[in-house]
Amino acid sequence: MAPLDEAWGVGAGTLTPALARVAARAGLEMAFAQGADLVAEAAGVRVEPEVVRAMSESMGHLVEADQQEATAWAVPSAAVPATLIMAVDGVMVQERTRWREVKVGRLAPLGPRLVRAVDPADVHLAWGPRPPVPDWRKPTTSGLG
Repeated sequence: MAPLDEAWGVGAGTLTPALARVAARAGLEMAFAQGADLVAEAAGVRVEPEVVRAMSESMGHLVEADQQEATAWAVPSAAVPATLIMAVDGVMVQERTRWREVKVGRLAPLGPRLVRAVDPADVHLAWGPRPPVPDWRKPTTSGLG
């Protein structure tokens, strides 16, 4: 085994966690053969349709097992703000050969602080602090990530 493969935890017939997620998502969105083509186009790595199928099924089993644990998904009512506001916009990002629109957004509680505009009748709730967001760049401990 090559030293870098060993460091990444991959070997013959296995994918990096990131590539496995891409392959699983591609298999979720379209037929496995088309998913394999999408992985090759997006990541520059050729995988067989059977690998896309296997990754999609593996991810599906992990998600199903995770969702069976209902207590892990319970949110204490005290942790949920009364009002949330979401702002979404699109920005253009340069990919390898073209520009593409991607969506960005912010989710935050609304209030309790008030904002007063120039017109005294124009009073509205202010954006609250940003809630903590998991760092998508850090590996997860559940499944393929």
